[in-house]
Amino acid sequence: MRIARWFSIAVVLLLGGCLLTSGQFAISFDLFDPLVVSGPTAIGIPVYLDTIDEYNNHKDDIKDLADVALLGEITNNSSTATLPVEFWMTPDLTTYTTDTQVRSDPTAVRLWGPFTLAPSQVARIEWDKSAGLFTGRTALLNEVKANGTFTIYALGPAGAPYSFTLHQGVLVMVLDGGV
Repeated sequence: MRIARWFSIAVVLLLGGCLLTSGQFAISFDLFDPLVVSGPTAIGIPVYLDTIDEYNNHKDDIKDLADVALLGEITNNSSTATLPVEFWMTPDLTTYTTDTQVRSDPTAVRLWGPFTLAPSQVARIEWDKSAGLFTGRTALLNEVKANGTFTIYALGPAGAPYSFTLHQGVLVMVLDGGV
């Protein structure tokens, strides 16, 4: 009985010219591997989502950012200092060379972090922990819905010397799409 009712509803919607389609899809963007950051130098990672087929197939239907995580293995290269790591985003392709330039850009937003590492600590960034560190979800969604082109910067403490390495870094986004 229940199946017949759902079938009837589907037929009515289809015959009435209404087709409901929605779903989620994931896209991932590999970061430089290894990404070695020695601050206060900034290394920009240009992101071109239009090089990803899944993004191109669905970019006009993106409604929301369901989930997002930055994954990989990160190492604090200092044996004496605790290190808070952050990732920042500029909505354009930028070529800043210092963390001060990134943080001074009025369009830049902290996207993720801080992820704090003890001296010499090596840590795997897991999905749940990473997803909870995203602070720039709205800004990221805006860029994904716009043209999918932006720059990501990995930074340590402002103006201080620091060094860390990210291995197998990847930005993974689960997007809601629909017509």
